[in-house]
Amino acid sequence: MIRGTKSDIYPSFLYIIRVSKLN
Repeated sequence: MIRGTKSDIYPSFLYIIRVSKLN
């Protein structure tokens, strides 16, 4: 389940930004 593809990292980055804005 460990992947270093941009396809995985990019969505995760956007998710973190959304959580930061919600808090």
